[in-house]
Amino acid sequence: MRAEKRGLREGGVSDKIPTMQRELCNLRVFAVAAAVCVLAYTAAAATVAHIDAPPPVNAGGESLAQERMPEAERLARTLKIVLSLDASPSNSAIVVFGEAWDGGLLEPEGAALAIGWDRGQWVIRTDALRERHAAQAAGPSLGGPRSLTLSVRIAPGGEAVGASFDDGGQPVVFGGLETAALLPRLARCHAWEAFSLAARGPGASSARISVTLAADGTFLILR
Repeated sequence: MRAEKRGLREGGVSDKIPTMQRELCNLRVFAVAAAVCVLAYTAAAATVAHIDAPPPVNAGGESLAQERMPEAERLARTLKIVLSLDASPSNSAIVVFGEAWDGGLLEPEGAALAIGWDRGQWVIRTDALRERHAAQAAGPSLGGPRSLTLSVRIAPGGEAVGASFDDGGQPVVFGGLETAALLPRLARCHAWEAFSLAARGPGASSARISVTLAADGTFLILR
């Protein structure tokens, strides 16, 4: 009996150990390969465009720049706009999005939406810039680095189903602006051709705007 047990330990079980190790190794290689594939797909599904404010063009400290919108993926499900700058009560940085662009600065009549910082307040403009809504900046101080983030969720049918603004993680509420009324305009983000940045005042040349269109906001990592 002891000999039989010893034989099982030395023969049957021990013979299986190399096979089990090879199987575990193969599983790990598969998991790493799958994780790389998932991450590569996620990265390829997002397109980004940005503007860094150029040096001022005049004595008033005005910077002007424009950029083409990132190419929209057919299945784009999220739009994310982030404006950051060294804000103060005496400077401004306004970003305008438009559907008709001839390569120059976007004109108000072709503007679909404008958001930005305007001397101590976050602002948003709609209806060819005729309507203006403002929100107080979060926190007790108006100076220093700040960022405004607009996140939009887009349904498979193309309609915008949710939008939110935040200032450094704090919700931003624009006076007199109903988010539901803004959604149809945001749903046309795939038709926007370009965006421009106008920065004015001391420190405004630190402004940076980034626009991201992504197929999905979910990241899946296999380990």
